[in-house]
Amino acid sequence: MATPTWSQFLGRVVKEFMTPPAFIQPGKQTQASTDKKKTVKNDDDAPVVQKQFAPVKRPKRVVTTDQNLAKPPVVTSATVVRSATFGIPEEVLESFQIKAYKLEPIGSLVRARTQAGTYLLKRTDLPNDRILFMDQALQFAAQNHFTKAAQFVHTRKGQPFTTHKGINYYCTKWIHGSECDFTSYPQLEEAAKTLAEFHQATGGFSSPKYSPAPAYSIAEQLRARQQNLRKYARLARTGRAPGEIDQWVRTQLSSYREQAKRAVAILELPECQAEMTKQQEQPALCHLNVTSHNLIYTSTHEVELLDFDLMTFGPRVLDIGHLLRRSLQVNNWSKQCAVTQLVAANNLSQLSFEEYLIIQGLLTFPIRLWRVLSNYYDKGVSEGAMEWLNLIEQQEAARESFLSLYSQQVTHYE
Repeated sequence: MATPTWSQFLGRVVKEFMTPPAFIQPGKQTQASTDKKKTVKNDDDAPVVQKQFAPVKRPKRVVTTDQNLAKPPVVTSATVVRSATFGIPEEVLESFQIKAYKLEPIGSLVRARTQAGTYLLKRTDLPNDRILFMDQALQFAAQNHFTKAAQFVHTRKGQPFTTHKGINYYCTKWIHGSECDFTSYPQLEEAAKTLAEFHQATGGFSSPKYSPAPAYSIAEQLRARQQNLRKYARLARTGRAPGEIDQWVRTQLSSYREQAKRAVAILELPECQAEMTKQQEQPALCHLNVTSHNLIYTSTHEVELLDFDLMTFGPRVLDIGHLLRRSLQVNNWSKQCAVTQLVAANNLSQLSFEEYLIIQGLLTFPIRLWRVLSNYYDKGVSEGAMEWLNLIEQQEAARESFLSLYSQQVTHYE
């Protein structure tokens, strides 16, 4: 079967025939991911294939299951691990009733292996109300049959956190699996499916005592970032001793500022604003931290979610848009990469024309560029900035081609 064109795909959307395109074959990667590639990550982006600079080291999750773990030893007072060495006070483990025979640091987290199972422990700056909100939201989702999430473990007192010397800690069940591979279309398909299911399962959730700031004002947020780009252009022009980044901004930024202007104009269209109002009247939750290390691909070929620290009420296309952008950056703005995820989302609940428009606005705004320049001009972070700018410039032709095609298909869909 031939790979469907975008027109064919959107025609299927209209007719509600959501059969995935031929290039999606569950269990088989459609792109060679075994080639030796260098990857880099920052706090906003998934791994990006490139050749210019060395990768930032990050702890890798290894696919494991309870069956292939070594048989746990019998836990006695002599075999329980002392936890203070790992930054988790023993009182915290006792509060969660965890008797670990092995503790392992995983970045800023700690994995605790016990006879009862494996757990993740995290020290956090989040306030009590925020953690309670997260726990209640995940319980609500579970009641609606969404189980692809790291559930909170409660303390002896029935709380989803414990406080020790003024510092909060929470504990969740460990999800056995590996970080979602953004070069694998089957894994991206599952990721899009999971995000859509999460949003659907949290529809109707409410938290009268605590509610974080919602994420429906996308146009306002991007308008503020558009003004940031204007400020960075001014700073680059007025610098007494301009460096290579300032020179890049002077010569290249104008076209990206036009993209930002177009993106805001799309999101401010009456139909987009009406869609936001509609979804705000029927609120559901967004994960809002859709990165590869928060999407865990399991041995059952599903994607599960972890790290809900940024979760709040918002439109479902916000999570979909983030996943699309980050995965498109990894796959050099491949049409098939986007089709795979849009089909998966539509299979659960059909996206409207207005939602496609909002996605267009999200993808049109140069988020990655804004973040690099924000780090440089606002926070003084210059390390790696020029390499990121070069990579952004290298991908720009493919990105513009994709955005042009997407715009044409959205117009055709209307």
